[in-house]
Amino acid sequence: MSFQQFHARLFALVFGLLVVASARFAAAENDLASAFPAGAIVYGELSDAGEVADRLRGSAYWSTLVDSPQWKQAQNTPQWRQFQAGRTLLERQLGMDAWEAAKSLLGNRVAVALYPRGPGEKPNVVALVRTADAAFLPKLREQLAPMLALAEEKLHVSQALDGVERINLDNQGYLAWKGDWLVFADREELLDQSLALLATNEGENLKQDKPYQAMLAQAKWDAPSSESDTRLLRVYANMAMINQAAGGRIVPEKLDNALSSLVLGESLQLASRSPYLSVAVDVGDHGWLATATTAGDRAKLGDLYAPFFPPEGEAGVKAFPEVPKLLGGVTIYRDFAKWYGHREQLLQEQLMPEFDKFESGLANLLPGKDFGEDVLPLVGRRLTFVAAPQDFAHLDGEPAVKLPGFALVVELAKPDEAAAILQLFTQTLAAILNIEAGQQGRQPWVMTSEAYQGVQIAYADYLDKPSGDKLGIAFNFLPATARVGDQYILSSSRGLCRQLVDALQQPATSIGANDAPRTIDTSLQIGPITDLLEENREFFQGRMIQEGRTAEEAKAEFDVLITLLRRLTALRLSTVAEAETFQLQFAGSWQ
Repeated sequence: MSFQQFHARLFALVFGLLVVASARFAAAENDLASAFPAGAIVYGELSDAGEVADRLRGSAYWSTLVDSPQWKQAQNTPQWRQFQAGRTLLERQLGMDAWEAAKSLLGNRVAVALYPRGPGEKPNVVALVRTADAAFLPKLREQLAPMLALAEEKLHVSQALDGVERINLDNQGYLAWKGDWLVFADREELLDQSLALLATNEGENLKQDKPYQAMLAQAKWDAPSSESDTRLLRVYANMAMINQAAGGRIVPEKLDNALSSLVLGESLQLASRSPYLSVAVDVGDHGWLATATTAGDRAKLGDLYAPFFPPEGEAGVKAFPEVPKLLGGVTIYRDFAKWYGHREQLLQEQLMPEFDKFESGLANLLPGKDFGEDVLPLVGRRLTFVAAPQDFAHLDGEPAVKLPGFALVVELAKPDEAAAILQLFTQTLAAILNIEAGQQGRQPWVMTSEAYQGVQIAYADYLDKPSGDKLGIAFNFLPATARVGDQYILSSSRGLCRQLVDALQQPATSIGANDAPRTIDTSLQIGPITDLLEENREFFQGRMIQEGRTAEEAKAEFDVLITLLRRLTALRLSTVAEAETFQLQFAGSWQ
């Protein structure tokens, strides 16, 4: 490779890093969207990335990461050495630290848009960077001048009107800059359109697209979730154009997965019919909050999707039962009987035989009962699954792997009839499991009951307490059931069943202030989950050693995982029923 070729490739690498970093998208004041031509299939903005990056680098997350064994191993790889060599060359040429240069260039406002091409072709790209310091780009241009001179056969520099400098990157891309802004496009026509919009603010721009206008009118595109937060990231997608590129609708009328249909069926259909999809990410002291919004009209889905939404004026899901040290859970609103009745219209034909097998197997547990006609209509419209730590008072010892207790809380539409059916189901299932007890390496269960807080709890027990320090995984489970009003509890442990009885007898708590009821709510509490992982340290480190790590490496890697998790608090995902909104909330400490 000649000296000239080396510098040309180095400049291409520098510019490539700019484009890749820009592709992280952006947020901006002064309406950057108006500087982009109309017709974008995807548009994104990133703001204040430098400030967030500084905050991250000064946090305990970063210090834990750079002290980790994985980081030290990465520093010994050829790729790392090549990266460091390239960084050193770049810093010498620029006369500044690469991190500070990247912050100065990309840390203020960046925007990127993708434009459709022919079928099977990659989209065209337009990127706009606005720096906080107007003096940075001229200084950068001065430092890159020798590289441009050496690569003049590949890079064609020209001076346009009003002091705009243009660079043709060997017809592979086009760059223009002036003052505090820089524009890149991989097609010259798109660059010309953007420059015209920047100069005169006239012509067809992205803000005039009807889906973009609908998004501005309906989604909270500009406002962060609270005054203390920064809107770091905003992304807009034109769903009509995405559907067109997919050769129809990106989500088919009938799904090929029953669980996806039950949990996300209406959300996927609303998104695919919406004119837009918007995503916003806010950053603050709490951590970050991501919100995705579509504008699908639920009325257009028709009666087929009525099972997914509560009737007008009816609440959606309820708050999670407040059990001690809740690890997490999922609560969902659905008219399960109607969904099951519509399954042939909602799901692809090849799934139907699996439902037939399911019903045949269930008939062995509930003889003479048809699942769709006799069982599901007895069940209400809300299911809640929770997990929480359990004790092992039923053992003289502990399992080798200590699992939490799990429970399903089923709302009953017809409490008396449904409770009887569910009790028959659990008794029959316990009898079958007792037959398999020997294969599971445990003693058979004896079904018994107790009165607790005015509620009868039926539970499994052992004739003699199993003993040992490393009992099998099956010893984590000792099923228990109870009914509290119209709520039926199926729990993997009697302790958790008691806690749920206590929680369900308390007045219901509000799930939060929302414009529309939630149809799905999930929560993970990272602290209790981390405690549980710590309790099972020996098991996880043992697995790492089996995979080839030394005892010291296994301990160090597990310590890093625990340290990172200790800095987090919660992860939450919710779905709101009307203009379909998804909220993914992640909270943690920066320190």
